[in-house]
Amino acid sequence: MNRNVPRTPFATPLSGSAREIRMRLEYIRSGPKRRPPAPLLVLVAVVCLLCGNLVSCQMWEETPTALDGTAQNGPVLTRYDLPGEGVREMTLEGRWVLSLEDVPVADDDTAQITELVCRDLETGAYEIWESLYYNPYGGAADTIRLYPFENIMGHSGVLLSSQVEYTDGGVPVARLFICNGGVPTLIARCEGTLYTSQVDGFDILLAAHPYGYDGRRSGATLYWQEGDGTLRSRPLREALQNFLGLSWDVLVSLSLEVLEEEGALSLCWQPQGAPVQTVDLPLPELLAYAREQAARGEEVPVDHVNGQLLKLVLEEHRLESEYGWDTFEVDRILVYQGEQLIQTLLPEDWLGSAEFGLFVCDGDGLGSLGQPLTLDLNWDGVQDFGLMCIEGGARNVPYLYFVWNGEGFSPVAVLCAPAEVDLESRQIVERVCEGNGVDTVNWYEFGGGSQLELVRSETNTVPDGMG
Repeated sequence: MNRNVPRTPFATPLSGSAREIRMRLEYIRSGPKRRPPAPLLVLVAVVCLLCGNLVSCQMWEETPTALDGTAQNGPVLTRYDLPGEGVREMTLEGRWVLSLEDVPVADDDTAQITELVCRDLETGAYEIWESLYYNPYGGAADTIRLYPFENIMGHSGVLLSSQVEYTDGGVPVARLFICNGGVPTLIARCEGTLYTSQVDGFDILLAAHPYGYDGRRSGATLYWQEGDGTLRSRPLREALQNFLGLSWDVLVSLSLEVLEEEGALSLCWQPQGAPVQTVDLPLPELLAYAREQAARGEEVPVDHVNGQLLKLVLEEHRLESEYGWDTFEVDRILVYQGEQLIQTLLPEDWLGSAEFGLFVCDGDGLGSLGQPLTLDLNWDGVQDFGLMCIEGGARNVPYLYFVWNGEGFSPVAVLCAPAEVDLESRQIVERVCEGNGVDTVNWYEFGGGSQLELVRSETNTVPDGMG
């Protein structure tokens, strides 16, 4: 795809940090500046003519450029096509058989489930890796197939492709699994056309789909693997909205187009009452910004112990959903006393109580909730802390609370936040909105051990019937 004129409105090639790119975009959006005086323009034109005469006397060797298709200065995007027609059954490593099995839904002749089942030929054990729920009419089930894949983000495995789900226009959905000893790991769930590339030492996968949640907005998702093996992904619509500093209204009109040979993504948007604007962003800049925004470390001061600051460092990653920009999931909690690391809390320490994980929300939809909360729950004079254990807002927002035990923090209970401390009874108070004008208040206290025990509960009806 050769072009005589570059599509990008930038005067210089995109390079450098995300901050530099953002500055260039802001300069473009700010509009034309005041023109210099006419005499100065005339003087510049005369100087250019004189210089042109000198240049025309020199001989230059013609050098191929990326625009004429004879050289490529950056990565290109290679479309990934499914190999062959696909199968409904395949064997892995001579031991595990993967098969697609159709299961009619009882008492519902308009729905069907196709399960991806893995059977162990040695033990006879089986496991359902994935279930697809769909309308069986129109031959849709015939589009569900299994394919082997190789060297996508440095991995090889099994790709489950289907066109039976909620997507418009029969756009395929691809699920990429890797298998280690019969144990599956889903490394990507992609919609639309797949592209692969290598960018700055990273093997990436780009999925571009021609529609959004409303059936008319196009979008794309970028997948990559970090050096430590962590797999990341980032839906690009909202990421680019934040990158460009655009309003929410503009996001609705923003569309994306893949430029394969240029190794870029073309953005097109139209602010209200303004002309359409287009910018081409090369893959290195997209990947740099996506990686910059994908994870963070957040410091949370808790209290002072023996004259030293007791603080948390929350290692978090941003949720991988189009509208999850403001929400982060906690990967690790590092506890510091002064400069010394005294404890490391991992998911296995809290998933028994908070099965969906721990989260921090920066958005304003939850008010003061969403952020880490601190209060002294066990009356030892040291503040304890709690973290949200659902992804988004709800009538009741549960928090998992951790208490100081003298050497570190221990998880004790999930309570609807914000929990309160009754100074007179020295009990912990939880308020639960049951809905339909009904509220429940629970009182807890620590028993013989470190666990909370419910000592009293009262349910009340709000007089105006609002809940």
